Amino acid sequence: MPRPMSPLTVSVGADVGMLHRHKSIIAYLAANRLPNSAAGLRAELQLGEDVFDTATAKKYETLLEKKWTSVVRLQKKVRSRPPRNSTHLRRFSG
Repeated sequence: MPRPMSPLTVSVGADVGMLHRHKSIIAYLAANRLPNSAAGLRAELQLGEDVFDTATAKKYETLLEKKWTSVVRLQKKVRSRPPRNSTHLRRFSG
């Protein structure tokens, strides 16, 4: 049985996830020719070159689109489930 996470562990994990999301958003903005928006967010989050350099930006620039694509794909799967389930229910109840 897994051990419950301490509040500190959850907080650190959430902070790391948030940092990854911020980096993804900044990289997405920069890759889509919105440098002022990327710079503004970067300044507001205080992410300097030591934390978020060009190589890191390259790594993150497609991450957001991949996540959006997977969310859309999962939504389509979820929407297709109810009709399939109702078909099974009719078959077994009759």
